[in-house]
Amino acid sequence: MSIDLQKQKVDAHNLVNTSGSLDGIHVQNFFNSINHNAMPHADVHSGYKSTLLVQLRNIRTLAGN
Repeated sequence: MSIDLQKQKVDAHNLVNTSGSLDGIHVQNFFNSINHNAMPHADVHSGYKSTLLVQLRNIRTLAGN
């Protein structure tokens, strides 16, 4: 699987189906990071920090507190 990131166009305003092209770009970046021993655009620690409070809020809301 090879995706040319320079030619890949992502419509940020398309709220219906953005996942198709974005998933491909994300996966390609992950494999490129492994092959070239480089940091991915979004590392695990950044993703963890950016979603932790949102997930805790969702748990709190679902628990009814």
